Amino acid sequence: PDRSAHELAVGGQGIDDGPGGDVFEGLAILNALRQHPARKTVTVDGMAASAASFIAMAGDVVRMSPQSMMMVHDANAAAQGDARDMRALADLLDKTSDNIAAVYAQRTGKSVEDWRKVMLEETWFTDQEVVDAGLADEIIPAKKVKNVTNKIVNEGGTQDGVTELGDGWVRD
Repeated sequence: PDRSAHELAVGGQGIDDGPGGDVFEGLAILNALRQHPARKTVTVDGMAASAASFIAMAGDVVRMSPQSMMMVHDANAAAQGDARDMRALADLLDKTSDNIAAVYAQRTGKSVEDWRKVMLEETWFTDQEVVDAGLADEIIPAKKVKNVTNKIVNEGGTQDGVTELGDGWVRD
């Protein structure tokens, strides 16, 4: 479910799981979260790509769920116009990408130039690679689940060797 930056900041915990979006909206969310006094924990459950990756940097603690991923890339846009318009857009994209790289640099201590090189490659990081790069603090330990089927069978009613699970049925 979508939650506003205010709700995430007030609750102190948020899940960042998305493909990204408009860079300026992403920066506004990042800054709204940064400015809130609550201690913020961001958890990436599936992926934090594009703008979602730099929004995650608002967390005082950034956690990756097992097998989650993060993707960083240079800003991009589509344009219409003459050569002057195209040159102006290219300059704006470079400035915007430098801005995004500065977010990663602030978190990791690496340079903006280093992050621009990584972003130019459109880099996908695994959970461990995100931690190694300094963009996240930890990978949430996976919980081992035992006897899930037995628990479900014991809690649900059975009918002719089939157990009811919500809207569906599973064979015992």
